[in-house]
Amino acid sequence: MQATLHHVQQENESIQTFYFRPETMMRYVAGQFIEITLPHANADERGIRRWFTLSSAPGHELVSITTRRAEQSSSFKQVLLSLKTGDTLEISEPMGDFVLPINPQTPLVFVAGGIGITPFHAIVQSLLDKKEERNIQFLYSVKTESDQIFSQVFQQSFIEKYLFVGQSRLSAQHIVDVVQGIEGKQLFISGPEPMTEAIVDEFKSQFGMTQDQLITDYFPGYPA
Repeated sequence: MQATLHHVQQENESIQTFYFRPETMMRYVAGQFIEITLPHANADERGIRRWFTLSSAPGHELVSITTRRAEQSSSFKQVLLSLKTGDTLEISEPMGDFVLPINPQTPLVFVAGGIGITPFHAIVQSLLDKKEERNIQFLYSVKTESDQIFSQVFQQSFIEKYLFVGQSRLSAQHIVDVVQGIEGKQLFISGPEPMTEAIVDEFKSQFGMTQDQLITDYFPGYPA
């Protein structure tokens, strides 16, 4: 379907949120993603399509994606960043299973690395819209303090938030220590692909967790 750029919001020095109005009301579940198609001349080897997790909660006229500007952006990212209000682009129907479990009593552990916070923003905003609370422990890893985004949304009484600043990534053991055990908890991990894969591998090898216990959303080739 087609969508029209409504406005762009600067989250920090390098991260922007793009708000689009789809031609028809988009139905989706918080945490899902879409594919964006941007045909352009002289496209590089990565092509004219990208997957983006929706950073907006369902039920609103506008949908949003949040992305980081790279020092050397791909041709796709350059075109995306040059869009003006009123420009149109092609988006797919939402898809993906990075969504909350049906049982509202399930304790949740959210692990976000950098821009991997986007699906969690959609999920928590959706909970706020529905006036629903869940048991959430949220671990957010960024390289610098200024890399944080969406801080206000995560300052909710039902969210136990831990911020980690620095170059080193979180390990499975560190996560377990912080949340005081993972038995009976559902883990959601989102961030750059190397980070996500490393944490998942550690949980499997060190703690015997299975793939269905580890819900992942990763960003391949990010941030180009």
